[in-house]
Amino acid sequence: MVTGDRGLENDATTGRGASRHVVRNLASHAPGFARGVVMTVLRDLTTLEVVASRVREQLGVATVTISEVDLDMIRLRAIVGERLVQAVIEGSIPLSYSISQHVVAMNYPLIVADAMSHPLMSRAAVISENAIGAYVGAPLHRSDGTCVGALSVFERHRRDWRPEEVEVVVDAAREAEGILNRKRPGAGS
Repeated sequence: MVTGDRGLENDATTGRGASRHVVRNLASHAPGFARGVVMTVLRDLTTLEVVASRVREQLGVATVTISEVDLDMIRLRAIVGERLVQAVIEGSIPLSYSISQHVVAMNYPLIVADAMSHPLMSRAAVISENAIGAYVGAPLHRSDGTCVGALSVFERHRRDWRPEEVEVVVDAAREAEGILNRKRPGAGS
């Protein structure tokens, strides 16, 4: 069973194909399973890394992170792709060094085509030190509506984001919210 679980986990990191693989495996090994049981298993396999991997694959970007604000730090819950930010300390980034702090403060998606010329970002050390060219971030909320983090997409070069690309990020942020809210103590399933 460990091998099977490991295989499913490895497949899950690839994104969409994992669901088909899991359904095929469940159907072949347990044909009597009800559809609801299969869907519950698939939902439980959805992790923040899978969400981030799918966004990275769909948009073809350098890095995708999912983070939450924790006092004066940003806690990275998932990071997929290039390690653009060098200031990561045990899964955290100082709040003053993060871009996602602006998404949390605004509680609205932040779309930046050219980080080096953007008034909010051009002077940020994280931009120049890590050669970040473009950014899209969508807020993450607790079930009570409080903004607590961001799903962030980083690109090394300037990029004019199309509306459908921004929608991918916003939709993925909603999915990540669901996962985070299920994992929080006292959160309903």
